[in-house]
Amino acid sequence: MFTNCFMAGSRPNYHGTLTFLDLSQCMLSDARGRQLGAMLVENTQLTHLDLEHNGFGPEGATALADALSRCCGLKALNMSQNEIDDKGVERLAEGVRAIS
Repeated sequence: MFTNCFMAGSRPNYHGTLTFLDLSQCMLSDARGRQLGAMLVENTQLTHLDLEHNGFGPEGATALADALSRCCGLKALNMSQNEIDDKGVERLAEGVRAIS
């Protein structure tokens, strides 16, 4: 359902109650990473986010990192098997550090 919402360009309304989100292997792009980042900022209850094996590159990683720095409840993040360069990894690390 969530991926279909992304594809339709709409934003699901979870009122900040979503705690676990697995979007692994969904072929999400950097543009979808920006959309996801905007949603993450609105959800303070998310504790686990799995984005393994998508199409995120440096731009998507940066958008997610910015959101992570404002998303205070995250405990686990999986970004393996993406196309993130060293700068993108650094930005993600900064975002994750800001959570602590």
